[in-house]
Amino acid sequence: MGKSGKNSILLVEIMIVVLFFALASTVILNTFVTTRSQSRLAGTYNDALTEAQNVADLLYVADDFPAALTEMGFSQEGAAWIRNAEDYSISVAFREELAVAGSLYTASVRGYQEERELFTLPLSWYVPREVEQ
Repeated sequence: MGKSGKNSILLVEIMIVVLFFALASTVILNTFVTTRSQSRLAGTYNDALTEAQNVADLLYVADDFPAALTEMGFSQEGAAWIRNAEDYSISVAFREELAVAGSLYTASVRGYQEERELFTLPLSWYVPREVEQ
């Protein structure tokens, strides 16, 4: 085998190594892009869930639910109250069941991202009142 045959084999080996590193870098870049997307989604989910928990706490202690939700930046759209943030939206729907000794309130706080529901927080609490005898 002459000198040109050895050079050809060396050139093929170098091309295989370059091809291997190009393939490996493509896989790694794809992994980083997917990871970043997952990280953004997790951050959005975390922000929306924290906000929903704050709304749930506010509803639990509020005397006037519509005023409290309006103060937090919600607007009423049909039967639900909605607040849009940059990456997500929070929806609150509640109802009241009157009883002789008080009221039972149930609410549903939902988080959405681009029309996709992220979570639902069901709430219920009872507010007693004095009964006349």
